[in-house]
Amino acid sequence: QEFFGREHHHIPSTNPGVNRIGQGMDRPEQFCTGGEGKRLRWAVARAPHRHVNTPILHALFYDAPSKQDLKEEHGQIMLEPGKIYEVVMQNYPACNGVCETHPWHLH
Repeated sequence: QEFFGREHHHIPSTNPGVNRIGQGMDRPEQFCTGGEGKRLRWAVARAPHRHVNTPILHALFYDAPSKQDLKEEHGQIMLEPGKIYEVVMQNYPACNGVCETHPWHLH
């Protein structure tokens, strides 16, 4: 959980591909203060889910124009066929201080 305002993600500026949790002021707990225009959102890879008009799998399969809107800073990570990827689930305490669990699945 992190509070997001106008920013689209909290991906750390230093080593964003190596450590998405961040260090120091880039860590998620630094974004637990609400305020005007900020909403508490769940984030994956430090980016909250962003609703798209065309379902992602349809956009990819049918090569729809909306495919161009799929970006890592929006939480969509493109993988290449035939490659092996290691997925690391690294949980951190939510804004209430509790390290909650959540079931996951991948498409």
